[in-house]
Amino acid sequence: ARRAWDRGDTYLGLFLQARASQVTGVDIHPAATIGCAIMIDHATGVVVGETAAIGDGCSLLHAVTLGATGKDKGSDRHPKLGKHVLVGAGAAILGNITIGDGAKIGSGAVVLRPIPAGATAVGAPAKIIGRAKEAKPAEEADNGLYNVLPSAAADADPDVACVWREIAKHATPQAKHVGFHAFARALADVGCSLDDIGNLFFQLDQDNDGLISEADLARFSDTALQFCAKSCACPQKRAKLGDAVAAVIKQADTLSKARDLAMPTKKSPAHLQGRVRKSPSDLENAKLLVDPVA
Repeated sequence: ARRAWDRGDTYLGLFLQARASQVTGVDIHPAATIGCAIMIDHATGVVVGETAAIGDGCSLLHAVTLGATGKDKGSDRHPKLGKHVLVGAGAAILGNITIGDGAKIGSGAVVLRPIPAGATAVGAPAKIIGRAKEAKPAEEADNGLYNVLPSAAADADPDVACVWREIAKHATPQAKHVGFHAFARALADVGCSLDDIGNLFFQLDQDNDGLISEADLARFSDTALQFCAKSCACPQKRAKLGDAVAAVIKQADTLSKARDLAMPTKKSPAHLQGRVRKSPSDLENAKLLVDPVA
């Protein structure tokens, strides 16, 4: 079917695909891109769309759907799986989104947003609950998701550990620490897409506390930048991105100190408390930058 499609005989390709689907219960479009060393376990009910791509070494279980949302514009409307991705039974990955290398998708998940490399996502809609411990999850076949390093947000409440935008909700604000909301605002003018910013945030947040610190930033060039290759290919943009991240961390540190000074203590006289708390602008700015929920 693929050979017929590639030589322009689309009618024959679709006919052969339809017959194969009728006999086997597997519906893979002739134009789909599939890498090597792929395992489709049981395979019954698997659907792979026309512009979908499956990277080398991936593992898919039965009833997996790599489909479109019905609202995608343009011809490229199906998901792209990286290498060594594990997709559990009954999972649906919809739209022109990317699932990073070594990610895990739990059984029954409905994935509507990109998932960073090495992340583990479950639920409907899918939410990131932590990191895969294995470098190649598809080879380990951890369908029970036992080998997952949970995130701080997932420990607090698994129901709200959502992709990037929600992962910082339960993190405790500290000086020199920045949540995803402030991180995304600081990089809004750099030229990176929100998906790339979220991917970068996830890779920098190696301790899974939902915050970026100066220690996390120290690993910037070595660990995280490779995940933003499309948006940060040139050295000038890469340097601009690094400066922007450093600036937001420095500003968050300054404003969080101002916030701490403005907060009254039990030992402070009442008349001094009133004087100190007459700086609402500094307090509001500190809250916006340091508090991930703001």
